[in-house]
Amino acid sequence: TLGLSETSLQIGGAVVLMLVALRMVFPSPDGVYGTSPGGEPFIVPLAVPALAGPSALATVMLLVSKNPARWPEWVAAIAVVMAVSALILVSAGRLQALLGERVTLAFERLMGLVLAAIAVELLLRMTIKSHWESVYGTKSADAVSWYAPHLNTSLQYIRRAAPALDAAIID
Repeated sequence: TLGLSETSLQIGGAVVLMLVALRMVFPSPDGVYGTSPGGEPFIVPLAVPALAGPSALATVMLLVSKNPARWPEWVAAIAVVMAVSALILVSAGRLQALLGERVTLAFERLMGLVLAAIAVELLLRMTIKSHWESVYGTKSADAVSWYAPHLNTSLQYIRRAAPALDAAIID
């Protein structure tokens, strides 16, 4: 390996995703990926995982394991999703011509915004994951407040807030 952690690869992917999203929202005359000698690269960051990624496969496996007698229904559902996806992809050119350039551009910018939100979510998720991995990996049980016999920090916050005696406290 190159000594790269999963976190660094995911953060790198999120940054690339954000750059693509920004180019979609703020297009340039050179296209989303700029000018390249062989045309735009075949990078499909979301389409494949959304259709056949680990989450989709895990969901189907979970459904089949919970009710194995209904496996033909699950296979039929997968076939319908694949057929609808194929139909959309095959008719994309006609759909684009039907909608027109302005509507297509509006959809592209909207999807760029969604892609930017996904990139931000990936960055935040990796930051939070790294934080908690650091906490669990470097601190002993007596150094974190949730293992304390008396939750003094939480009690101090409640006393400082001075809620009414009949106030509901959610924990």
